[in-house]
Amino acid sequence: FGRTIQIINSTVTANLAGQSRAGAPPGLFVGGSPDGSITFEMQNSIFANNRYGSAPAIDNDLESSIVVSGSNNLVQVSDASLPLDTVVGKCTFLGPLKDNGGLTTTHKPLGHSPAIDAGNNTAGASFDQRGKLSVNGEANYPRVLGPPGTNNPRPDIGAVEINRVDEIYDADFDSC
Repeated sequence: FGRTIQIINSTVTANLAGQSRAGAPPGLFVGGSPDGSITFEMQNSIFANNRYGSAPAIDNDLESSIVVSGSNNLVQVSDASLPLDTVVGKCTFLGPLKDNGGLTTTHKPLGHSPAIDAGNNTAGASFDQRGKLSVNGEANYPRVLGPPGTNNPRPDIGAVEINRVDEIYDADFDSC
């Protein structure tokens, strides 16, 4: 019985563990089965700024004992075998966890994030994590927007799509 682990349009960030066991980072660990019956696919997801230990904390976002398939992901620190188009080692420039609309708090990419307009919509989602007006009662949050005037926009990597028309100022003076 083959099993597939899928992570699609997700953001896993800012988790802090007091300590970490070998092979159990604060972000995510995926272990394979000896017979190779487990596959792991990531699409359009961010793993970043997950740390463990006391000062200075150690970054460790994703480990997997099986090869990761998929595309258009952003992983800051990883020991996993990742797809070639994965952005690795770059600062994600995510805003703080807060109400960015919708029913859940989210980490919205800031205007200079490498996640913006670098994703895919292979899942065919119409809306990002925040959802549509009939569910959240406040607005529609489309999955794909792209820069104003773009003929073929690409979605942002992660759980939230930025609407650049609504963004006036989002500078963050912190670095990774």
